[in-house]
Amino acid sequence: MAGFNIFTNNYSSQNSLFGNISKSSSTFSLGEYGLIRNGAYKKLIKSYYNDSSNSKVSGLLSAEQKNANKIAANNYMSIKNEANNLNKSLNDITSKADELFVTKEENGKNVFDSKKALDAVKKFVNDYNTLIDSVSESDDNTILRNGVWMTGEISAYSKALGDVGISIGADNKLSVDETAFAKSEVSDLKTLFGNNSYSFAGSISAKASTIASQSTLGALKLTRTGGSLYTKNAAFTNFSSGNWFDSIF
Repeated sequence: MAGFNIFTNNYSSQNSLFGNISKSSSTFSLGEYGLIRNGAYKKLIKSYYNDSSNSKVSGLLSAEQKNANKIAANNYMSIKNEANNLNKSLNDITSKADELFVTKEENGKNVFDSKKALDAVKKFVNDYNTLIDSVSESDDNTILRNGVWMTGEISAYSKALGDVGISIGADNKLSVDETAFAKSEVSDLKTLFGNNSYSFAGSISAKASTIASQSTLGALKLTRTGGSLYTKNAAFTNFSSGNWFDSIF
């Protein structure tokens, strides 16, 4: 929406955790309201008090701790990028499903031309496997939980995936049998990868988006004062919340 920013200003150390408070009233921006609705405020407030009780404020962190935070933040952003890559590969399939999953006539029969579709699905499988590897090594319980939910969703579709030549290994990774894929029913492929939020592709995309959002939040926490979004006076550290919001998507 051109000309409108859901975050009305850049927060600075003068912005209270609870809004701009005057003698007669207190106000919340739309950005703060959005944080409250999606539960981020609760997490961040809890993080603030945990960090304060542990005396983890700017200037008290050792160089070693700061370096560890930087490495952890980079790991978060790697997971975010991988989750976004998975979303893109899924979108490349679902947005072109009618083009990818078509048949052509050969010797009087309708035959599935699988080349383009196979390349697109293999890209999805590769991006999925890469993300699962990184999520499994994360120390963030929320990201791990969403990773478990994602593998559970994959498992729930194991038969349907098997029908189009995609199998699930003991390590929860996917693989494609190209011969079996080429013999797939086009209707089965469209059911799995159709442009529908309730399809298999839509469900996995939603989980990937959640992982990307949580990774962004985790990285942001580690790159702010003492690993927290707030200073010891319960004020926002100096960052642009608009940029933060944009970076999630």
